[in-house]
Order: sequence, then C-alpha cells, then structure tokens
Amino acid sequence: MIERKRSTLSSKAYDFLKEKIISGDIKDGDLITENRIGELLNMSRTPVRKALTKLETENYVKCIDGVGSIVIGLSTRDLADIYEVRENIEALALKSSIRRISKTKIENLRQELLSVLELYEKGEKVDVSKLIDLDLRFHNIIIDNSQNNYVKIVMGTIQNQIERYQDQAYILTDTGQETTMQHIEILESIEKQDYEVAKEKLVNHINWSFRTISNAMSSLEIG
Repeated sequence: MIERKRSTLSSKAYDFLKEKIISGDIKDGDLITENRIGELLNMSRTPVRKALTKLETENYVKCIDGVGSIVIGLSTRDLADIYEVRENIEALALKSSIRRISKTKIENLRQELLSVLELYEKGEKVDVSKLIDLDLRFHNIIIDNSQNNYVKIVMGTIQNQIERYQDQAYILTDTGQETTMQHIEILESIEKQDYEVAKEKLVNHINWSFRTISNAMSSLEIG
C-alpha cells in the first residue's frame, strides 16, 4: 500500500489534481477551474492557482487565462519515444559515471532502498512520494556523475515527462517493491565497477519500467 503526505494547501491541491489526472479520474482534455477545485477542497483559489501553475511546468495541464486549465494527455507513442532515448542516454552516462560514483553515495542510497524493502516485508505502508524521490535520486546519481555534459542536457529536456510517467506507474501499479529490488541490484554492479553487467541490468530495468507503464496506460484506456 502507498500513501502520499503533504502539508500546505497548495501541496494538497497539487497532490489531489496530480493523482486525479494520473488515475484518469480527470481525463485528457478536461477543463479544471480554480473555483471548482477550491470549493471541492474547501480552500481559496490562490493555493489552487499555485498548484495548477506547478502542474503546467510539469506538462500536466495548459493554463488559459480567463478559461481555466486543460489537461494535457499522455500517449503510448510519446512513452515509447522517451524511453528509447532514456535507455540509450542512461547507458551512455553509466559508462563514464560508474568509476566516479563514490562508495559513500552508493552505500547511503542502498541503505535507504533497504529501509523501503524492510517496510514492504513488514507489510507496512510506503509513502509514494518517498518511492518517487528515491527513484529520481537513483537515476540522477548515474546522470550527475557522467563526464558527458550533453547527456545531462538531453536528460534535462525529458526529465519532467519521465517523472510524469513514473508517477503514473507508482500510483496505478504495485511495483514499488520490485523497482526497489532492481535498483539495489544495479547499485551492487556499479559498486563493483562492472560496466557490462551494470549496463545490462540498467537497460533491463528501463525496459521493464516501460512495459509496466505501457500496460497501466492500456488498462486505463480499456477502462
């Protein structure tokens, strides 16, 4: 089980809208108005506007003055294109970063991942925002330590879309435990500086992630 915890009103509105969009309760092309969401969540328009502005920067909605915000859809074609780029870019990044990632960073991240696995093994709830944060930091440790600056530039242009698809996977599917286990296995290969094995595991992980998200999106379309 997963749960999301936020404190501020704008964060509450952001989480509410984001999960509704990802789950398909608010559909592609639907109009979202500040007044309607404010009434629904018992808050003023200001935090709702702030939430919608953030969602626009992440390409979830398009804000139109005097009208409202239109939900921007995801497509399986875009997903395939993005993940094809991601697979090649991250594998390239790994080639130069594998000898640059410090053992301390590897161990710290591994301990956090192991703590998540422990929660799953105990049958306890895992905060989805924690899973998303760990996922992002795991992949960023590979990108950030690459010596190829163009790798970082290319990844920067598609990062928000990758995060959006990943958010959808975590909210719509129960894959947090499997993802965490795969991350730990990849880290072990990185620690050994075994590029070929680490690359194979990383590519397999990205392809598995693609299939998981694609299947979740197909289920939404069927539903």
